[in-house]
Amino acid sequence: MKHKNQIQWASVTLAAAMLLAGGCQSSGHWRNGGPTPSRLEAVTLDTELVPGSVDVAVLLPPGFEPGSTPHTLLLWLHGGPDDSSYLSRELRPIIEAAWKRKELPPLVVAVPSARRSFYMDYQDGTEKWESLILEEVILTLRKKYGLRKDKGGTLIGGYSMGGMGSLRMAFKHPKRFGAVAAIAPAIEPAYQFKDIQPRDREYRTDAIFERTYGKPVDHDFWQANHPPTLARDRAAQIKDSKLKVYFEVGDADELGLFRGGELLHDTLLQKNVSHEYRLVHGAKHEDESLPARLADAVRFLGRVSGGVDAQAAREVEAHMERYVKLFNNEQAEVIAGGIYLAPVLTWESHGKKQYADITEKDVSEDFDSSFKMMKVNGWKQSVIHGMDIRIGGKDLAFVDMSFSRLMADGKPIPPVQRTWSYVLVKRESGWRIISAHGQSDVGKSQLLQIREAVKSHMDRYVALFNDEQAEVIAKEIYLPPLQIRKFGDESHAIAATTEEIHEQFRSMFAKIKAKGWKRSVVHGMDIHVGGEDLAFIDMRFSRLTGDGKPIPPAQRIASYVLVKRSSGWRIISVLGQAPPAN
Repeated sequence: MKHKNQIQWASVTLAAAMLLAGGCQSSGHWRNGGPTPSRLEAVTLDTELVPGSVDVAVLLPPGFEPGSTPHTLLLWLHGGPDDSSYLSRELRPIIEAAWKRKELPPLVVAVPSARRSFYMDYQDGTEKWESLILEEVILTLRKKYGLRKDKGGTLIGGYSMGGMGSLRMAFKHPKRFGAVAAIAPAIEPAYQFKDIQPRDREYRTDAIFERTYGKPVDHDFWQANHPPTLARDRAAQIKDSKLKVYFEVGDADELGLFRGGELLHDTLLQKNVSHEYRLVHGAKHEDESLPARLADAVRFLGRVSGGVDAQAAREVEAHMERYVKLFNNEQAEVIAGGIYLAPVLTWESHGKKQYADITEKDVSEDFDSSFKMMKVNGWKQSVIHGMDIRIGGKDLAFVDMSFSRLMADGKPIPPVQRTWSYVLVKRESGWRIISAHGQSDVGKSQLLQIREAVKSHMDRYVALFNDEQAEVIAKEIYLPPLQIRKFGDESHAIAATTEEIHEQFRSMFAKIKAKGWKRSVVHGMDIHVGGEDLAFIDMRFSRLTGDGKPIPPAQRIASYVLVKRSSGWRIISVLGQAPPAN
C-alpha cells in the first residue's frame, strides 16, 4: 500500500471569542418551502439507577427523520443548579447558529437532568448517575432515534459540573466517545484529595463531597474519578483511542477553576496527549463571555466530527477500507480501475523520489510489482490502525492512514507502523485516489523549523508570482512531475517537465491579466507537517485588480503538497479547491 510512518496534524484553536448576535430562532431559518425546522422533544426515563424518573431534553436537526441516515449524538451535561431546560434556554441558539454557519453537522443534541449529582456513581451505591448516562441514556437515544453506534458517533461535553462529568466519563471510557469538550470544568488542582487547598474547595461543602465520595470521603474513590488523575494514569488508553479533547476556563473564574484547568493541561502535555486548551483572558465562571465560549466548543466538536462534511468523511473512510480489502486480495486491476484515478502521483519518502503513473494500466502494473516485492518480505495482509480525514471543498479530501504490514504469524514487517497520506477527488463514480505520499518520522523539535521553512518557501512563491517570474517559479518552486488541478476543473493532469510547468504559468499569467489582475494577497496558510520531508498547505488568497478589488470569487483556497530535496522544499502538487456544497 502507498502509506506512512507516524503523523499528528496539529490542531490549534485560532478563533477569537465572538458573541452570537440574537441567538438564531429555528422557525426563522426554514421558511418559504425550506427544510422543516429543528424541534425539541422530551424523553422521560424510568430507572432503578437513581431515585425517581429522569427527564432528557432532545434537539433534533432540521429535516430529521428516525431511521434515515444515522446521526451523531452530542450529549451535553448541564452545570450544578441546572436541569434539562438548559438545552432550550442556553444551548439551542448556539447549536442552531452553528448549523446555519455550517460549522456543525446535523446531529441530535441531548441534555439529561442530573440534579447536583456531579454525574457520579456514588460511593455508597445509592445513586448511579454515570451508569445511567452510559448504560441507559445513550442506549435509549440510539434506539429511539436510530443514531450511530460507533465511537465517533457519540460526542460528550458540558459546563462546570457537566464539564467535570464529561471529562471524567471520556477519560474513563475513551473508546466510547469520539470527542469531549468541557467549559469551565469543576476540577480541583490536585492528584490526591488530601492535597486540595482550602481555596479550591470553598464552593463545595463537606456535605457535597461526602454525599458523593463517602462519609468520610474515600480518598481512593475520589482519585479514581478525578479527571487530572485519570488523565495521568490512563494517558496510554486515551492516546490509543484517539479521543479528541477540548477544554477551557476563564483566568478570572471566581471559583479558581483555572488552577484545575492548568493542572489538567500540564498533565496532558507531560503525557503527550493531544488536546486543545484555552485560558480565556478576563472570563469569569459565568458572565457574558459564556455564549462565545460555548460557540467555540461547538465549533471544535464540528471540526473534529467532520463538520458539515461528516457524510463525505464517512464516504472517504469507506472507500479507503475497501481499498485495503482489495489490497489484501491483491486485486491490482480493480484497485487501478475503481480505487485510484490516473494520472496518479506517488512520493516515496524512503527513496526521496516521486513518479507518475499516467494510465490505469500503469497503476495496475505498479501494484502488481509492489505485491511481488512485499511477498518476498513475508507479507500476508495489511491492517489499518487509524485514519485522519480532512475534507477540502466539495470534492477534495486528504487522508492520513496508519497501518501495519503483517506476516503469516501476525508479526509486523518493520517498521511496526507506517503512515501514508492520500489525496482523493470525488467523481460521479465516487471518491478516487489521485496521489499517495509516504511519510517519514519527525521529532517535535523539528516541527516549528519545518513549518517556518515551508512558509518561507510559499512566501517566496507568492512574491515571484506577483512579479510574474514564471521561469524562476518553474525551476525553483515546483518540482516535476507536477500534479495540477485547476480551479473549477474536475480533471487533473501531470506536467512532466520544468518546461511544461513554465508554459503553464505563462498561460496563467496571460489569462488572469486579461481579467484585470495586478497582484495576489495571502490571507492565511494552514500547514500540516507529514514528516521531515513532506508537508501539506491550504493557502487562502485573493487575486486583486489595480484598484485593490478582488476578482471573483473574493477568496480562493488552493492545497499544495511539498517535499524536501537537497535543493530545499519544492511543490509537487497544486490542487485548486472547489467551494463547499451549499
